[in-house]
Amino acid sequence: MFEHDLERIVEEVLSLWYHVLRFYPILCSRNSPVEPPVPASSDKMLRKSLETRSDVIVYDLEDSVPPARADKGAARDRLLNFLSVSSR
Repeated sequence: MFEHDLERIVEEVLSLWYHVLRFYPILCSRNSPVEPPVPASSDKMLRKSLETRSDVIVYDLEDSVPPARADKGAARDRLLNFLSVSSR
C-alpha cells in the first residue's frame, strides 16, 4: 500500500515539476524575486529555501544532483520527505 502511494506521489511531484519548468522562464521575467533552483541533494539548501522571500521556489532534481541513478532517487526521496515534513 505504502509503495503504491509513494509511486503516485512521485508521479504527481514529477508532473508538477514539468509544469514548473515550463513556466519558469515566464516567472523569471516578472519583476518579482525568484531564486535560482534549489538542489534537492542538499538538506542544508532545502532548509534554507524556506527562508527565501521569493514568490516561487524551484527544486532541482536533475542538474545539481550527481549523475548516479541512486543519487537521483535519493534526491527525489529527500525532497518528498522535506515537503511532507515542512507542510505540517
